[in-house]
Amino acid sequence: MEPTGQLNFSQSPASLLVDLAEHAEAGAGALNLGVAAVGTLMAHAAVAVEDSSISADVIEALGWMMSELGVVSAYCLALSAKCRQARNSRNDPRIDEG
Repeated sequence: MEPTGQLNFSQSPASLLVDLAEHAEAGAGALNLGVAAVGTLMAHAAVAVEDSSISADVIEALGWMMSELGVVSAYCLALSAKCRQARNSRNDPRIDEG
């Protein structure tokens, strides 16, 4: 870990990089499934918005939340890619694959 709080990819153990990449990918997958589920619910809520059973403000808030979750998912995938790139750039055969 750097003093700035950033992960030092070149100095981190290979097993940590692999674990971090796998957890980041799993997190991104869960976020994507959740966003898809909320999107489906929003589509089915259209009638409830029309008859004012559900406020349009609620749907707007869900839209903003989905937007932010998409950004978090993208960051997870970028982190995973950096971890895997750092792991794969090591040519030392003694490094445990994890």
